[in-house]
Amino acid sequence: MLIEFSVGNYRSFKEKATFSMVAANIVAKDKKLDDNNVFAVDNNLKLLKSAAIYGANASGKSNLAKALSFMKWFMINSSKETQSTEEINVERFRLSTETENEPSFFEIVFLMEGKSYR
Repeated sequence: MLIEFSVGNYRSFKEKATFSMVAANIVAKDKKLDDNNVFAVDNNLKLLKSAAIYGANASGKSNLAKALSFMKWFMINSSKETQSTEEINVERFRLSTETENEPSFFEIVFLMEGKSYR
């Protein structure tokens, strides 16, 4: 289960941005909303079962999806299609000279069989 995904210096993301599935510490007026979309992993962690990404045109929604897709592709194929000495073909943030030679950042935190991995 996805807990959070972070990306930085990739396409339209200059700074690190994080998509989190951690439920906020608030309660809905209609209790059914919480029961249907929030589940407790333990006493300290509650996760959302679903989430929506919305925003204005050109606000980064598609680039977040592309970042997730790139990370998935890289995790599956990096050992098969690339060598350790090869440069990774990733599209960095282009609107700043301070990031053009900096590495891109991808991080995923997930839960599997009761353990959290990063």
